[in-house]
Amino acid sequence: MRGRAVAACVLIALGVVASAQELDPALQARLAAESSLIEFVTKPKRLVLLPSFPGEAALRADHAGIRAHELLEGLFRLPPGAPSPDGEAVLRIMRDAESLSGLSYRERGKGSVPLFRKVVFTVPPAADSLSYEVRIDDADFGSVRFRIVLSSGDGCYRLRMVNLDPLRFLFLPAVSPGKALIDLAYFPSSRLLYTAWSVRAVIFVPGVVDIELPLRRRAVALRDWFTERK
Repeated sequence: MRGRAVAACVLIALGVVASAQELDPALQARLAAESSLIEFVTKPKRLVLLPSFPGEAALRADHAGIRAHELLEGLFRLPPGAPSPDGEAVLRIMRDAESLSGLSYRERGKGSVPLFRKVVFTVPPAADSLSYEVRIDDADFGSVRFRIVLSSGDGCYRLRMVNLDPLRFLFLPAVSPGKALIDLAYFPSSRLLYTAWSVRAVIFVPGVVDIELPLRRRAVALRDWFTERK
């Protein structure tokens, strides 16, 4: 418990400040109507759902650096009445990676279908650390180690995942180490949750492998994991 408190102080010291996120008027209207937006693009040119904030350029540059073949973005507004987690609560949620074990989605006629069968620390977070490593037993992509780094500032909290092992899809090597970049950013002042999944394939043949649905399911499940944690 003391370690979490220390890490919370570290995160707060990094300078999370409340600031309004700017959205394109058309995007704002869509979000007001739907509360959840998801975009999937092949050979993306830029992030399209990312709110405007001081760290925007760096985040865009990181995803551009992957030279992704496929990109999935999600922008979600917390439901009305849902509590807004404070800084320490956000940190606690993001550090508790093992709670992702059993991450699933619901499918009509099948009920709950697992995505992450099990998540275990391979390098647990130290008391004053904002990074750690996990192994995810993924139902579609196999057993994969990820490095996770937490950061804050510019009005948001961020969780970043980068694969340390190859991802396999249909038992074939699909994504080399370092070529799957996943970001989850929470903007407390506007109650927005943003996620981006950039993936560069080992061999990319458009239309041969449908990766949109697996990524979409994971983005929505990750949103639910974050919003339902206390």
